[in-house]
Amino acid sequence: MNNGFLSNMIYFIPYLLIDVAGLTYAIVHWRRHPRLSLLITIALALSVMRILFVNIVLPAFVSVSGGPNEPFINIVLTVLSTFSSSLLIVTAFFGFQEGLRAKKE
Repeated sequence: MNNGFLSNMIYFIPYLLIDVAGLTYAIVHWRRHPRLSLLITIALALSVMRILFVNIVLPAFVSVSGGPNEPFINIVLTVLSTFSSSLLIVTAFFGFQEGLRAKKE
């Protein structure tokens, strides 16, 4: 491990902790809200994959190949970030609607 890896990981540890807390919450509440928990789990798993890709896979790839294919990497990271953020937003609105339905009943 080099110093760059450690400094990157220190920066991303809060994000990983938030993602792990969210995953734990979703798993604990799976029986009560299975659809919401599934969406949250997928979104946060994608977020964790993106963080690990940036900090582990990408540096290893750069050291082996001599340089990244930057446009491709940027596209992959953008798609992962956008999809995981979109899923969290959809889940928030879906959960809000589910809460409104529960209040009416």
